[in-house]
Amino acid sequence: MPAAVACSCARGAVIALPVFYGLIGVIGGLIVGFLFNLVAAMTGGLEIGLE
Repeated sequence: MPAAVACSCARGAVIALPVFYGLIGVIGGLIVGFLFNLVAAMTGGLEIGLE
């Protein structure tokens, strides 16, 4: 692979991979939040007592 092509691929990866990683994090957070709310509604949720 020529050096110019490798450099272009590296630059694209530096931009694309963090964006992709962030999107996966947001999607995962939405799924976990939905599942937590579903289980909390079925079981009565969590009760935290503070003094």
